[in-house]
Amino acid sequence: MLLGTHCSIRKNISNSLLEAKSLGCNTMQIFTRSPRRWFVNEINQPEIDAFNLQRKKQKLHPLIIHIPYLPNLATSDDILYKKSIDILKQDLTIAEKIFADYFIIHAGAYSFGSNISYGIERIAGALNKCIAATSDKITLLLENVSGGGRRVGSTFTELKAIIDGIKHKNRIGICIDTAHIFTAGYAINTKKGLNSTISQFDKIIGLKFLKVIHLNDSAADFKSKIDRHQHIGKGYIGLRGFGYIVNHPALKNLPFILETPKDTPQADKRNLWSVKKLIKP
Repeated sequence: MLLGTHCSIRKNISNSLLEAKSLGCNTMQIFTRSPRRWFVNEINQPEIDAFNLQRKKQKLHPLIIHIPYLPNLATSDDILYKKSIDILKQDLTIAEKIFADYFIIHAGAYSFGSNISYGIERIAGALNKCIAATSDKITLLLENVSGGGRRVGSTFTELKAIIDGIKHKNRIGICIDTAHIFTAGYAINTKKGLNSTISQFDKIIGLKFLKVIHLNDSAADFKSKIDRHQHIGKGYIGLRGFGYIVNHPALKNLPFILETPKDTPQADKRNLWSVKKLIKP
């Protein structure tokens, strides 16, 4: 099983690998900068070399990068739009240097007075620019959202519309967040609901595009459109629901990344153990 967490680069980028190793992870997700700031973390070449060497020793794969929170690719504001694209290009350049496999993107929210069709057009346009400027070794992944407001990407139809606008489809994929998809209205907490959801995904988008699962329980109820992650088994999806998810034939060989609360020093270890106990031989 490919199982990991979102790891910290607070001290330096190699610290994330040490954290992953201490938790027994064989995959992980990181930011390349503070997710709430626009400026770039300057990662020097010795740091990059040390990271790449340590990763090779740990045999950690895949390496997943997550976009910061500030960019909005669906906006009608040209200044914010350009700034968002520039941030993506900067982070993708770092991702190339550390041989990242996937780069996860929140599509953003269309502007007040605009509409979802224009928002989708803006997202696809931004991604095409980023894809054209970067290595074909990195796959950009659209992450689904809980919905609500003007946020784009809560339904398979919306995600498919973005993919349809991408020129090089071998460079695009999907990351499904279990908390988001549940509160968006897909009943993945039951066996029947999960099977139906996967069938819909395959019919609308295609399972070949599904690359990563963000494994999070939900502190918010079904169809609430509220994004609040919870510890595995402590939310509305529950241990039984996660048992269906991690053992499903269409999902079990994908990388599972936990983004559960880090409210105690042992939180990640406990959540990882909760998942491991659900795995069937």
